[in-house]
Amino acid sequence: MSKNLLILLEDNTNAEALIEQSKTIVDSQFLKTSTGAFIDGISHNGIDKLFLNENHELENLEYSEIIEKVMRDNPLNDDKIVASIIDKCTELNLKIDVIFNQDIINSNSFEHKSKYNDLFIIGKEAIEKNFKTEDGISKIENLLIDSKCPLLILPSKKFDLKNIILLFDGTAESFDAIKLFTYLISNQTKNANVQLIIKTTPEATKEERLLINYIKTYRLNFSVTRIDPDYYEEELFNMLNQFDNFLLVAGSNRNDVIGDLLKKEESYFMQGNRSVFMI
Repeated sequence: MSKNLLILLEDNTNAEALIEQSKTIVDSQFLKTSTGAFIDGISHNGIDKLFLNENHELENLEYSEIIEKVMRDNPLNDDKIVASIIDKCTELNLKIDVIFNQDIINSNSFEHKSKYNDLFIIGKEAIEKNFKTEDGISKIENLLIDSKCPLLILPSKKFDLKNIILLFDGTAESFDAIKLFTYLISNQTKNANVQLIIKTTPEATKEERLLINYIKTYRLNFSVTRIDPDYYEEELFNMLNQFDNFLLVAGSNRNDVIGDLLKKEESYFMQGNRSVFMI
């Protein structure tokens, strides 16, 4: 069974690295025959200027032709880089769907498109690059906030995922995040330590046993930590600070995480090999 994925590909070597890294997190069967999105207009003026067709009807172009034209528009990309990106997309059978600059600005357009995808993968380097301008920050903010499908924020560079942190506070959103994540998770993460952190609200305590039994169907070995709501935020970050390499699975915490990602200097989740999956 394939999945429809949006992947934010920059017009440089980070694109290939992000695709490769996605393979280590998301099950490769879900990457196969999926839809990747080359969302452009962030790192330069927009690829719509590269095409003569004012209606942006690109059905007659192969995806490799589209991405090649995009990649060659950047003078920093040599033939080797262009060929490598195309080969990587061909290897995974990724169909490149171009979303134009104006579609990013027009949040209604992006919202409508994103809700028909299962996951939106963004490299942290793409976020950092756009902190340089107010316009870039606005575009990244629109992508994060307006996406109607789950988000996976990853370092583009390859790294071995060591820790997976599942957050549960008893809300439907926190369980939905854990459940969806288990559908997408790759066997290549089987060596990662999995930790379930439960915020001991009355709702979470009531559902705890059912949740643990559910996770056991996917992962036999994992640890459980319970945190009193009065000390939740402080103790949670004390625990996270033990790791510089983790993937946090968050449901009801989405707005807090996005708010952190949009900080220029002191963002917690933008540091090191910290990744986030959120709905």
